[in-house]
Amino acid sequence: MAVKSGGEWLEALRAQTPEVYMGGERVEKVYDHPTVSTLAFIFSAVRDTLNSQMFRDKGSVVNSPLINEEVSLFANIHQGPEEWIARTRIQREICRRSLCVFRCLQEDYQNAYWAITHETDQAHNTDYHERFVEWVKHMQKTDGIVGAAWMDVRGDRTKPPHEQPDAFLRMVERRKDGIVVRGCKSSISMATNCNELCVTPAPLKGRFSPTAEDKDFAVAFAIPLDTEGVKLIAKVPLKREQKTSLKMDYPFSRVGFGDLIFTAVFDDVFVPWERVFLCGEWDMLDRAASLTIETHFSAKGGCKSGTLDLLAGAAGLAAEYNGIENTPHAKDRLTHLMAWSEESFAAAIGAEVEGEKHPSGVWFPDPVKASANKWLCSEGGPGDIDTLLDLGGGIVTNAPAETEWNNPEIRGYLDKYLVGKSGFSAEERVRVMKLIEDLTTTDVGGLLHQLTVNAGGDLQAARNAVYSLYDLEDRKRTAKVFAGIEEADSMGFSWGL
Repeated sequence: MAVKSGGEWLEALRAQTPEVYMGGERVEKVYDHPTVSTLAFIFSAVRDTLNSQMFRDKGSVVNSPLINEEVSLFANIHQGPEEWIARTRIQREICRRSLCVFRCLQEDYQNAYWAITHETDQAHNTDYHERFVEWVKHMQKTDGIVGAAWMDVRGDRTKPPHEQPDAFLRMVERRKDGIVVRGCKSSISMATNCNELCVTPAPLKGRFSPTAEDKDFAVAFAIPLDTEGVKLIAKVPLKREQKTSLKMDYPFSRVGFGDLIFTAVFDDVFVPWERVFLCGEWDMLDRAASLTIETHFSAKGGCKSGTLDLLAGAAGLAAEYNGIENTPHAKDRLTHLMAWSEESFAAAIGAEVEGEKHPSGVWFPDPVKASANKWLCSEGGPGDIDTLLDLGGGIVTNAPAETEWNNPEIRGYLDKYLVGKSGFSAEERVRVMKLIEDLTTTDVGGLLHQLTVNAGGDLQAARNAVYSLYDLEDRKRTAKVFAGIEEADSMGFSWGL
C-alpha cells in the first residue's frame, strides 16, 4: 500500500539530513529540534486523520491508475471535478481544526505541471512530460510530502529577472547529466516537514512580458530536501512557555503552533536531467503561471472557509459568554463571518465544477472563477479579526494571566468579578477570551491575517488574472446589441424591440 501512516512517514522524514539554520546556528540533528519535531508530529497527526475511515469516505484516499495503488488525494492527478471538490471539502474540515492540510501545494504543483510539461513537449519537442510522470509515480509510491519553492525574493519589483539576476533563481550551468542552479526562494512553509522541494519559475504574469533574455530563469525541477547546496534558513514561530497546569494562556502559541517558514538558498545546486521539467523555454512562462493559478487559486476557498469556521465559533462563544449573542450588532458581525465562509467555499466549488479537461488528461478549475475566489478570500482584510475583538471586548487582551488564576489568595476575586452571562463561569469566559487573544493579537493572529492577505498568491496577482482572463470583449458585444450598435452577439442573441 502506498499510503503511509503518520508513524511510517515520520520514520522516513527522520532519515533526511537537510542543512538547516535556526537561531543563528546550524542545526546538526534537525529532527531532534523541539520546534521541528513538534510540527512534524502535527503533520503526522493530520496524515492519520486523513487516512481515517471518516475522511476516506470524503475522498481523502483514491486509487491511482499510474501505480494501481491507493494514494493520498493530494498526490493524485485529478481527471475530473470530483477530486477537486473533495479536496475543498476536506480542506474546510481540516483547516478548522489544524489551520492547514499541508499538502495542497503538492496537489496543485503536480496537476499544473502535468499539463505544463505536456504543452512544453508539444511546443518544443522535449521529453519533460515523460520525466514528470515518473516523478509523480515516485511521489505516489513513497507517499512523501512536497514543499513549494515558488516565490522568488524579487528585489526591485519594477525590474524583470534578467535585470537583477540575484533576485530570481536561475540556471547557471548546463551539463551532460543535468543542470546547476543558483539563487534563492522565500516563503517556503514547513520545509523541514517535506521530503522534496518542487521549484518553479517566478509567476511573472501581469507584471512583465517574458523575453528570450529571461530564458535562464525559466527552470522548474524537483529535488530531495537534503540535496547538497540547499541551505534552509528558518523563521521560527514564537513558542510561549507554559506557566501553570491550567493551560489557559495562549492555547495555540503555547505549543509552538504556527508556520515554520524558510528561505532556501540554492548554492550552485546540481539537478539531474530526470528531475528537470522546464529549462530555458521562456515562452512558456506566462502559460505556466496561468495553469498554476487555475489549480492553486481555487485551493484558497477550502482553507479560508475552514479558518473562518473556527473564527466564527470563537466569536459566537464570545458573544454568548458576554450575553450579547441576540443583539442586532452581534448577529450582524457573526453573519459576516458565516457568509464569508460560505461564499469562499462556494466560490472554490464553482471554479472546480466549471472547469474543463486539459488535453493531457488533467481537469483544471476555471481560471477566472479560481482567481475571483482568491480575491474573495482576501478582500475582507482584517474584518475577521475586528469581529472577534469587537465581540470579545477589552477583556480579550486585559484578562489576568493564568498565573493569577492559579493563586488561591486572589482566585476568588477573579471568579466573582470576571463572570459574564449567567450559566458560565468566569474561568470559562476568560478561556474563550484568551483563545481570541491568541487568534488575533499574537504571532498566530498575525499569521492568520497574513494567510488572508498573502497565502495562495498575492491579491494583485488575483486581480491581474481576473482582468486578463475574463472575456470582457464578449460581454461588450452583448451590450452593443442592446445599444443598437450590433445586430447579434456571439450566441446569436438579438434585440429586436
